[in-house]
Order: sequence, then structure tokens, then C-alpha cells
Amino acid sequence: MSVSGISSTSFFDPQGIQNTMQKARQGFQLLGQDLQSGNLSAAQSDFTALQQFVPQSTATSSSPTSRSI
Repeated sequence: MSVSGISSTSFFDPQGIQNTMQKARQGFQLLGQDLQSGNLSAAQSDFTALQQFVPQSTATSSSPTSRSI
């Protein structure tokens, strides 16, 4: 059995996870700075960039109350 499609930042790569978390942390800091300064276009760009850190299934799923069982 083979598994394909696992990126280098999988759960089995602590260094990759640490690098990803550092990038996300920096992105949130930039977002906060841009929101505080009132630079909404930069904040929107920051938010769009941060969406890469959201797992795809979470980013596209509907709310839990609207799912059918």
C-alpha cells in the first residue's frame, strides 16, 4: 500500500511544521499591524495569504449545523 500526495510539511516532519507555524505567526502579525494602521487593502492581502495555512477540507466545508447526516 502506498500513500501519495503527502507534502513535506506533514505531521511526520516536525521541522516543516515549525517552519509553517512561524510563517503563519508572521502572517498574523502583519495582518494585525495592517488592521491597526487602517490599511485594509494590505490586510485583505494578508488574510488571503493566511488562507494557505487552513486545511482544504476545513476551508471549503459548510458549517456543522448545515451538514446532513
